[in-house]
Amino acid sequence: MPIPIYKAPVLNLESKRIVEIPFTGTVGANAQITLVSNMITYPFRVTQARMIFDRNARNLIRHYWLHSGEREESTTGLPSGDNIYSRETSLGYFIGQATVRIANSSIDVLEGKRFIKLHTVSTLGVAYNISASITIQEI
Repeated sequence: MPIPIYKAPVLNLESKRIVEIPFTGTVGANAQITLVSNMITYPFRVTQARMIFDRNARNLIRHYWLHSGEREESTTGLPSGDNIYSRETSLGYFIGQATVRIANSSIDVLEGKRFIKLHTVSTLGVAYNISASITIQEI
């Protein structure tokens, strides 16, 4: 009686995209601005948000990270969308001064066709240069 030959299944490791999306711009004195990514067509996991607060930020710059099915931008209030970090903090925004704030996370966005938005509110008396990025991984 012959011994059956075991045939291992083919291992097919799909490559998942990991993308860092930069957000740069200028918010005016005592103003707000929303920066919007291109449409993300696949479900994704937010793995990190990175925000540079220079010494002039003086904890007067607030960054809100949102995701939405709408591309809408706003200069008068929070745009449409779900706050990515509101589950972890009651504030839902990040502040800082002379620091690079990194928020490591594992937050799943299961819907496709989403935009990521960085809404920045400034209570500074001068314009402020925004420098931030968010890293996502396809799931």
